[in-house]
Amino acid sequence: MQTRIPVIKALEKIGCARNTLYKLMSLHGIESTREGNQRFLQKEDYEKLFELYQTTIKRRKKQDKSKMPRLPEEAGARLEQLIEVAWTERQLNARLTEEIKELKEQIKNLLELNAELVKSNLHLIGSVRHSLDAQNRRQQSESSNVDM
Repeated sequence: MQTRIPVIKALEKIGCARNTLYKLMSLHGIESTREGNQRFLQKEDYEKLFELYQTTIKRRKKQDKSKMPRLPEEAGARLEQLIEVAWTERQLNARLTEEIKELKEQIKNLLELNAELVKSNLHLIGSVRHSLDAQNRRQQSESSNVDM
């Protein structure tokens, strides 16, 4: 039975980064032996490191879960109300936007109609002036004919 494990194999089995493994080793006073270019861990040290890393991961997961705030029920109910209000506001805003577009279109049509009416009125005023001028000329010519 092997009493030593290469550090490279330990990294693969534990599933952590090399720096993490070395930090755990230095924190807990675990040393590796070196033969040539390879480092080796004692089997007991490997098992200890494996256990330490697993508990570290579990502790981190618990901390992450505990960081997530839990809302009291009344806050949850209030949140639901706010979501409903926001949804209603979006619906109303959409309706108002649509109505504003329709009103703008109606105003545009009314302005065009008003421009046509102004043009027509100016034409009528011109016609009335022309007829009044013609009538005045006739009256003047009749009065000048009578005077003669």
